[in-house]
Amino acid sequence: VTSTGGNGDVATDDNLDENGQDTLVNGGVSSTVITLFPHTEPTGEAGANGTPTSGQDDDNTNLTIDFGFTIETFVGCSVGNDDLGGTIFRDFNANGRQDSGEPGFIGVPGPIIVTAYDDDGNVIDQTLVQDDGSYVLPGIFAANSDIRVEFSDLPELFQPGPAGTNSGTTVQFHNAASCTADLAINVPCEYCQTNPNLAFSRYESGTGTGSNSGNGSVRMVPDDHSSSAVTVATLGDVGSIWGLGYDSSSELLYGAAFLKRHVGLGARGLDGIYVADMSGATPILNGGFDLEGVTADNGGTVNLGSVTRSGGADYSLSSTPSNPSIDLDAFGKIGTVGWGGIDILPDEDTLWLVNLNQRTIVAVDLTQVTPGATNPNTVAGSAVRHYNIVAGGPSDDTISGAPTCTDGTLRPFALKLTKERAYLGAVCDAETSATLKQPSDMVAYVLSFDWANPTAFTEELSFAFDYDREPYYQMENGTNVRSGNWQRWMNTWSDADINVNGTSAGCCASFRSAPSPILSDIEFTPDGSMILGIMDRFGHQSGWSNRKALSGDSSTLQFGSAGDILYAK
Repeated sequence: VTSTGGNGDVATDDNLDENGQDTLVNGGVSSTVITLFPHTEPTGEAGANGTPTSGQDDDNTNLTIDFGFTIETFVGCSVGNDDLGGTIFRDFNANGRQDSGEPGFIGVPGPIIVTAYDDDGNVIDQTLVQDDGSYVLPGIFAANSDIRVEFSDLPELFQPGPAGTNSGTTVQFHNAASCTADLAINVPCEYCQTNPNLAFSRYESGTGTGSNSGNGSVRMVPDDHSSSAVTVATLGDVGSIWGLGYDSSSELLYGAAFLKRHVGLGARGLDGIYVADMSGATPILNGGFDLEGVTADNGGTVNLGSVTRSGGADYSLSSTPSNPSIDLDAFGKIGTVGWGGIDILPDEDTLWLVNLNQRTIVAVDLTQVTPGATNPNTVAGSAVRHYNIVAGGPSDDTISGAPTCTDGTLRPFALKLTKERAYLGAVCDAETSATLKQPSDMVAYVLSFDWANPTAFTEELSFAFDYDREPYYQMENGTNVRSGNWQRWMNTWSDADINVNGTSAGCCASFRSAPSPILSDIEFTPDGSMILGIMDRFGHQSGWSNRKALSGDSSTLQFGSAGDILYAK
């Protein structure tokens, strides 16, 4: 038996491991060379540390081979040591300078290779960029005077940023030691100007077809609030909208219909997708398209569910926004029919949506879609694929690995697309739990999947809604408290479940709350931290100065909502 390390280390010297065996010194990684004879391969341990036992040598009966490794300590760049180094950074605003808030390599998949060449084109050194974006070619100018540096293996979708005061190009020439041989990179669709516009949804009670039909349903305001908000789409145009997705290459804003009690839907109903052209000074609504009834390319028919809003006072909405409504059928369907979160893939060719009714994730190829005023404007099945979040859905394809809920149902909603992964937010609603407030089986999940091949979920984060949170309401003197702690989902109106949070007399006798969570949004900071939006389902099941979801109800109460913004690093 002959044993050698990666650089010729022999087995007879004194660099032994904890078992008394020879270890490899720094160098190439390889196992020791072991000669095995036919039909005498190892089947069990015999001998100790290479010594014979019962006439058997350990080389043919040892099932393990030891490796020796060391962890190289990264030493930063120093001009005094004749080094060449720098930083790879994310240049979100494309100005060739690493500004405050622009991270290094964080959030960039895979290593970038830095290679140095001499005058004759020979490779003289090579290294990988560190996790923080830094790199160093140590002492390279001790024996060289002119060096060409090339940056290669940029991850998919990433492009070099513009050259500037803090950035060169992917090919650079240097004739002296430097620690500022930097490179700006970014994904073009993640470009963010200094003062981007912020689009948001808003709601008003009623059908949206009366005196308030011209009021904004989707509005836009500059991030610095330097000017007033402008209307993107009116209540009369689109009705109730929640999910918004922006295609920066075509400058189109997509909005998806959302069921909110007491608030009317647009003409396209629960399945409507509306599209606005944002390229000019004034947004223009381009119409939209529909997905209800489409047979998807991978099998199964898209079904967004239904809501009854006709047939009497229990169901109908008024065109007068100040008139209260019972809207009986909508109460138990909030968060379970229509669309949830939407997002656009970083390559900007695919719109992804969460179908709350069928609990599927729907992908629409936007290159096959032409928005228009026709209603319905149904998309071709070849443009649509959908994926079951749990088994038993309509699609031929199911994404495996979704969690199983106790005393309830998994309710998906949030959706976030990044260049590497897609992220789905869902909660176990604990609807049938015996515990009303803060049940341990009411749990939030962030699940990721490969959008290029949606076959399996990976659980990224989970937590229970059993934590204490601030009250929904209390007076400055601490009286008239209305609890804001989360409680199980409620699909049928229950005064008992609502009144438990407070009904005291005085100024606030009509105030009511029954917060129940929806994981509604997932975002990422430049350093890769996760920001989660938790909205109150009961806030969408109720309204200010509005009716209970009880047949024939004539009371008027002030129902309010809770919510959290959570940070996960």
